[in-house]
Amino acid sequence: MPIKKEKALNKLSDQEQVAKFIENLKHPLKLEIECVRRIILEANDHLLEHIKWNAPCTKLFFE
Repeated sequence: MPIKKEKALNKLSDQEQVAKFIENLKHPLKLEIECVRRIILEANDHLLEHIKWNAPCTKLFFE
């Protein structure tokens, strides 16, 4: 049981998972992907990122 708790504590947040995904990405257009990602995230303060189907996704979040 302690192993499960340790894994839960070490789990990355959604944004950290996306950052790690982009960091490890091996793609000839990586620079362009990062630029488009930045433009999208700056377009709206209510956008959040997460990994879905093994790819970064954005979603709207309202409190």
